[in-house]
Amino acid sequence: MSVGFGKNLYGKQVQNVERTYDEFVVGKGVCTQNTLVSAQARGCDCGKGVLKRGVGLTPFLMDEAVVNLSSGSSVKLFLATEEENGEKEEKLGYIAKNGNAYLFDKETGVFKSIGVLSNGASVGAVDKEGAHVAIFVCDLGIYRLSQGHLAYVKDISCQAVACFCGGRVFAVSEDFFLCYSAPYEPSDFTESVEGGGKLFLRDDCGKIVGLVPLKNKLCVLFEYGISMIEVSGGARSFVRKDVCYGGDKILLGSACVGNVGGERAYFLTRSGVCRFDGVKVEKTGENLTVESAEEDCTCAFAFGQYFVAYTDKGNKKRTIVIDAESGKGYETATVNGLFGNNTTAIGVCGNTVYTLAKDGVLPSGQEAVFAVQTDFGVQGVKTVRKMRFAGEGTFTITLANGQKSWRREIQFVDGRAEVRLVMRGENFALSIQPKGGCEISELRVSIQTLSGVK
Repeated sequence: MSVGFGKNLYGKQVQNVERTYDEFVVGKGVCTQNTLVSAQARGCDCGKGVLKRGVGLTPFLMDEAVVNLSSGSSVKLFLATEEENGEKEEKLGYIAKNGNAYLFDKETGVFKSIGVLSNGASVGAVDKEGAHVAIFVCDLGIYRLSQGHLAYVKDISCQAVACFCGGRVFAVSEDFFLCYSAPYEPSDFTESVEGGGKLFLRDDCGKIVGLVPLKNKLCVLFEYGISMIEVSGGARSFVRKDVCYGGDKILLGSACVGNVGGERAYFLTRSGVCRFDGVKVEKTGENLTVESAEEDCTCAFAFGQYFVAYTDKGNKKRTIVIDAESGKGYETATVNGLFGNNTTAIGVCGNTVYTLAKDGVLPSGQEAVFAVQTDFGVQGVKTVRKMRFAGEGTFTITLANGQKSWRREIQFVDGRAEVRLVMRGENFALSIQPKGGCEISELRVSIQTLSGVK
């Protein structure tokens, strides 16, 4: 902060103050006098200290057509890779809240029913020939996708937790049991010494809420615990190692794996996001405040970011994003049914299927905004006279003092932008709305105060 003194005005001395902000923070964190902190930001990615718009949405296309669901209710999306006669095709489907499952039909452009997958989940697998196989587990048993239809595999009731690891499909058959397929035979769950089988796990830390492949091992997430299982070789050689975990309750459906700076599992607890490298658990996205009430989440990992959709304790649906490199997070557009495969993340907003994209847009009413309540570090009544920005792109700025509001759309020219105004007050509401491609690295605010009596 720089301070200068000018001429007397009405018997008082004019004091010129300039505040410089060269770091923007969403939520909470270690702050300095040069940090501008927003506890009310939405859709803004400040992971590297620069203010920019976060991830947006672009319509998910099938044969260049936008895909809409018949209902915008809560769903679980899936992308199933089906291979027939050496031809590989990725198919889009969803499981509705009532358990009915649907697959998108390219010929008709609508979803067709493929059966019931009550409390179901999907998992992609590979067989001995290297062909992709889509497996589904649910209350009614285990199925595979065959020529656009569900084919019966095994009469064993499963929970909505499954993964493909070490050449086998693993699924939760009971609260503390896993069933598994024969190696690279995802449709064979027949119990045998080297084939499929059933595995009892620990029962001292709650139900199993997540299965993910992590560093060539099976990572099992319980409500209050974590185990790593070596699953290479035959079933008789499975070795389990329990990991010390003293964190909050881990939420069902929130676990997935990303590989940025080393492979890690990401998951949501009732109080925040954690990441796990196979040995130790650490919190991430600590700038965000998470108060979750609903256990059933959906998640995805794509382009270096972890996405998780959940319902908070106020019964409001939220979607948060954690940048794996910086460990910083932000809230973005509310989506349902997140699904990802490390390269693509999709979700539902309204009744339309979208791809989450860095160059996407936000739905109407969900504009990106970085909002702060501030006195700009100067106590008492003062006058804001000028704001200077460094960055690129276009943004909208709003400044209000409780009585009147000033708003402008600003475009950077050669990396600089300047606005002049006269607004007097003690405390101000500052709102910055970055457009797509906009980045703001610095804000300088010029302020005048009157002090002292001659």
